Amino acid sequence: DQIQTDKVHNFNKFSATLMSKLNVPYDYMSVMHYGGTAYSKDNNLTILTKIPEFNMLIGQRMELSDQDVQKVNQLYNCTSSLTFLDSCDFEEPNICSMVHSSASVIAWRHIRRETNYNKGNKCNGFGNFMYFDTSTGNIGDRGFLKTRTYLPKRTFQCLQFYYYKNGSEEDQLNVWVKIYDKINRRVNSTNVQTIGGTEFGFWQLHHISLNATRPFRIVFEGVKGSNNSSGGISIDNVNLSETKCPTHMWHITDFNRLLRTSPSGKDGRIFSPKYYSSDGYAFQIVLFVNGTKHIPYHLSVFLFLISGLYDNSLQWPCPWKQVTISLMDQHPDIRHRMSNQRSIIMDPEDVIDTGNQTFARWDRPDKVGTRIKGPDGIEYRIGEGKGSSMYISHQRLRSRDFIKEGNVFFLLTWEDISHLLTYQSKPSPPTPTVPPGSKPNVSVLCVDFECQNGGVCIVANGKPVCRCPAGNGWWFSGKYCNMYGKKEDAIIMAVSSAFTVFILMVVCTLVISLSLKQKYQKEMRKNKQGKIFINDIRVITHL
Repeated sequence: DQIQTDKVHNFNKFSATLMSKLNVPYDYMSVMHYGGTAYSKDNNLTILTKIPEFNMLIGQRMELSDQDVQKVNQLYNCTSSLTFLDSCDFEEPNICSMVHSSASVIAWRHIRRETNYNKGNKCNGFGNFMYFDTSTGNIGDRGFLKTRTYLPKRTFQCLQFYYYKNGSEEDQLNVWVKIYDKINRRVNSTNVQTIGGTEFGFWQLHHISLNATRPFRIVFEGVKGSNNSSGGISIDNVNLSETKCPTHMWHITDFNRLLRTSPSGKDGRIFSPKYYSSDGYAFQIVLFVNGTKHIPYHLSVFLFLISGLYDNSLQWPCPWKQVTISLMDQHPDIRHRMSNQRSIIMDPEDVIDTGNQTFARWDRPDKVGTRIKGPDGIEYRIGEGKGSSMYISHQRLRSRDFIKEGNVFFLLTWEDISHLLTYQSKPSPPTPTVPPGSKPNVSVLCVDFECQNGGVCIVANGKPVCRCPAGNGWWFSGKYCNMYGKKEDAIIMAVSSAFTVFILMVVCTLVISLSLKQKYQKEMRKNKQGKIFINDIRVITHL
């Protein structure tokens, strides 16, 4: 009763013989699952889960779930991910086939303590990580931890890991890439990042972009920098994938407290640091921790351009940039993450009309923006933002590892998408007439020819027709794909047709048999009369 009348077909039930679960358990978190209020007339539930706790969690649109990936891999006979190279949470004694170098003076140790970053997932609050102890030894002592060798398929990779430091400020972590040249039998080593400085008292997330095209391995080098150290350097949750690293990252600490205390609306908003894109644009993310006044109990996220150092040399309005804001699921294995992300495109023709004036949304902030003061006391201009008031609900926020030890990470990616545009003059309005011998314009012929139920309009012999969707045991047909059919109906129709033909054949056989019998009897009577007549003549003649 709660379903919209024209959407009832979305809830058709199918026999288990027509479907296959591929031996995968029922997945409430599948990206293919409808939400609890899907196609509802008045926002009431149209789907009730057998486990009530999932009523408001079904219908996620974040990423493929683990079971989604498993089913897709089975359907297409995929044995592994094309972009995945390695993941290590150091929970196993073999430490993911990493080895110590013979050149190490201080060896990395496999430690099991409560400071492990995975402890939010551990029943006993313990976990494993790798630790380089700088409380002993001499200044300059080093320790090398080498990964196994990787064979890249792409020309870019992203290394992600957590880093914790509680030793001296002079202690350092160097990350090296060793690339193997089989032809010349040489190894080229490159220092891709050095991490040092002040300790923060919490685990930090690091991303390093790599560009290896030949077999390579990664080396973590710890360096003791001072005799005044009572701790060391730790690493955990190492992930390596053939993907692009995010261009920026916003790390928010003590997030559980913010969730408890932040009101909805502007009083509950927080601002990210100021970021600069690779081409010089300054921007900022604004997070409404408890949503807007009209939509509370959500995270609301918005992107703003702000006045920056290079505004005089940039193109305005800001043309064709895409910013992806991803709330990272902090599962130790990148393959099992379901991060929540939204993308915002900066269209230079996106215009705001206030009634008194009209201006481009992504124009220069000191021209169209308002003046605000940052936490450092410095004033700057912030433009008109764009984003999502319902970025993620608080309930779904707690359903995954988005918050771990009070930490939240927003991964930001700024991309230029102007190369996706085709710059050409706008065509004049098309006419529906098609000259003889020319190909018809599909968009013109199909403009008033609406295909239903996911059908696609195509042109065949100069006329629009619907190409209807079909699946395993079901299909749509009809001029507008408005007729639904399934395998059971076809079987019943085939059996009915065969039975009808059989009855007709029996009737025809009986009619023909009866007709032949009557004809035969009639001929017999005629033959009998003729014989008597002849005999009579024969007798008379004889007399």
